Amino acid sequence: MLRPFTSLLLFFSLLSLSLQASPTKRFPHASSESDFSERANPETLRKYVFDLSAPSMKGRLTGSPLGKAAEEYVKNVMESLNLSVTVQSFSFPLYEVVAPVSLTVKEGVPGSEARSFVYLKDFREVDYTGFGKTSGELVFVGYGMDAPTSSSDLKGKIALLLTGVPQGADAKSGALGLKVHNLALRGASGILVVPTGKLAERIAEGKEEAELRAMDFKSGFLQELYHPKVPVFFIHSHVTEELTGKNPAALAAAPEPKSLNKWISLELHGKMTPQAQAKNILAVLPGTDPLLKDEVIVVGAHYDHLGIGADGEVFPGAADNAAGSAVVMEAARLFASSGIKPKRTVLFALWGAEEQGLYGSTFYVKKSPLFPLERTKMMVQLDYLDGQEGPFLTNVDDNPLVQLFIGDSVKEKRLQILDYKGQCASDDCPFLERKVPAYRFVAFGEHHHRRSDTRENLSLEMLQKTADIVVQGIKAAAY
Repeated sequence: MLRPFTSLLLFFSLLSLSLQASPTKRFPHASSESDFSERANPETLRKYVFDLSAPSMKGRLTGSPLGKAAEEYVKNVMESLNLSVTVQSFSFPLYEVVAPVSLTVKEGVPGSEARSFVYLKDFREVDYTGFGKTSGELVFVGYGMDAPTSSSDLKGKIALLLTGVPQGADAKSGALGLKVHNLALRGASGILVVPTGKLAERIAEGKEEAELRAMDFKSGFLQELYHPKVPVFFIHSHVTEELTGKNPAALAAAPEPKSLNKWISLELHGKMTPQAQAKNILAVLPGTDPLLKDEVIVVGAHYDHLGIGADGEVFPGAADNAAGSAVVMEAARLFASSGIKPKRTVLFALWGAEEQGLYGSTFYVKKSPLFPLERTKMMVQLDYLDGQEGPFLTNVDDNPLVQLFIGDSVKEKRLQILDYKGQCASDDCPFLERKVPAYRFVAFGEHHHRRSDTRENLSLEMLQKTADIVVQGIKAAAY
């Protein structure tokens, strides 16, 4: 982690407090291109990012009451600019958790003491599974792929299963949602999931930020696989060893079902909303060149985050992605107020429901693009601007527009290129799937999906540096 800029942070923290209660500030219009500043305004940048990551935003969970304040904030900012704004509404399945949450175990012998595990450090809920409070005998069910029978052999028990499939089995048959469904039909009142293979490596690397879903967002929420009264947690490898005496790899090597002679208690509360409502906020700066105005450049960021965890603690999401949203809003403000007109059309996009499964950007690409996708010549996404490494731009190729966009920033060592080999991890994904050239700004750090992703821990230097590159890149590629 970089050494904190203590004095700067103190100054801008005090500045933010004075600005938060005031409406978005207007800035004078530049009268000509020569008056245009190619630097983002640090005051506005900090106001946007500090406001979005404030405690009052309650973690910006799109589609829930917790996300309304952020949704209105970005809408009001964009509508205050001299731009044509479109608000797209879309629906998506929203999974919310609330306190209390608990996982305890005790040996299956009289008088044994209960051992309580720690949320996030030891276990976490599996998204798109059920809620409730239950307890029962812990039974290892291997890969959990046995078809349900009428005997309800797991009735009143807690099932512990491995992810994945045995060697030689069809990988599609190992879908976690299908396994949970079958175990619930067999009578299991709760389920513990042991990640294995590459998933185990990702969970171990992610530690407290790690997440696991029972349903693939690409397939959509499947009501027929959802069991609302069966809570499901995944556990970290050290908990697996404590419960079974083996690490996940050793357990997968001998997956024979058996009782583990332990008594497990689970508690999780929340709700599942199959058709939650959310919004994309889209602002257009139209091109004016007769030959180039139909070419579109999209500059986007998701404004949502994770809301409040099952233990009642807020995820502020300053770097992810109040920072990216602030850059988009500041770029939109700067160009809208500049008085100069672009040759190409620029779409400033603030996406909803990225954290739940890229739902906002997917809706735009698949259902309601403002412009034909074949006219979208470049998409630039900003997502996760932490303070240790970067900024990077992913998947840079020989597209003339992206080459114009980056200009001399790589040569000047202000920007680094990151080869993702065509892969993606944010709202650039739906565009790449439709063969639209898409790139993502990212700056890595230690706060991703953690409670420590606060405005106090945000690198103001990284924020400014990234915003300046984006402003200069838009100017070069669109003007």
